[in-house]
Amino acid sequence: MFTEGAPCRRCENGNYMNAVMHNCFESRTQAAGYASSLWAHRFALRLENKVSLFITPSSFLKSRMIQWGFPRDQLRVIRNFTSAPAASSRPGTFGMYLGRLSSEKGIEVLLHALRAADDPPFRFVGDGPVLKSLQLLAGRLELTNTQFVGRLAHQDAAAMLAGARFLVFASQWDENAPLAALEAMAAGRPLLVTDKGGLPELVANGEGLICRAGDARDMGEKIAALVRDEELIVAMAARGVARVRAEFTPETHLEQLENAYRNILERS
Repeated sequence: MFTEGAPCRRCENGNYMNAVMHNCFESRTQAAGYASSLWAHRFALRLENKVSLFITPSSFLKSRMIQWGFPRDQLRVIRNFTSAPAASSRPGTFGMYLGRLSSEKGIEVLLHALRAADDPPFRFVGDGPVLKSLQLLAGRLELTNTQFVGRLAHQDAAAMLAGARFLVFASQWDENAPLAALEAMAAGRPLLVTDKGGLPELVANGEGLICRAGDARDMGEKIAALVRDEELIVAMAARGVARVRAEFTPETHLEQLENAYRNILERS
């Protein structure tokens, strides 16, 4: 739901021809196939009527589905999960972005925020279609402490996360419930997130900070606070680890999933 550089909700009412009219996909053929398939699922086959329960990993998505007309009693939030280490390490020395390098992720804004925060050490882990343009922008902004590491294997990304100080989600679109955020919390790394989608839910108890999407100055101020305030970092890290152990474990996820299926069977 991000098209032509901005969040997009054009198709919500069923006019899927918007996918063809706007640059939603690499080709019009692909867009037409997508639009036709969705129209058939929704209006010809009415597949949603054959589903007993919809599970969402965020309260944001549940609320959005209610807006779309799904019955509230057919929706349940079951969070994604990760494994928390026995003990988290001390805060590292650099900020970090982990994920796909694409326009909806707000990385251009993040680069301007790093400039506003006086060029703190920062590493981008991942690859994507805007990598080259981001590298050029970082050069123009004279971000000498910013590194583009590229794509890493999961274990190597986890090792780099262990040396990080905080993780940033600068998203311009409505993120749902990214696993990278849970993995960072489990490792004792606070989050800096935008006010989009399900991201604010992950720091609702002080596990990180929230900034305005698209606001480089606000984001830069929050980055500067995370760089300089050791007490803040340690407190947020402890809250993140505690929340992962309480809410985001495999055991908790499995229990909630089994309860959901049990309730469906009892109703039917």
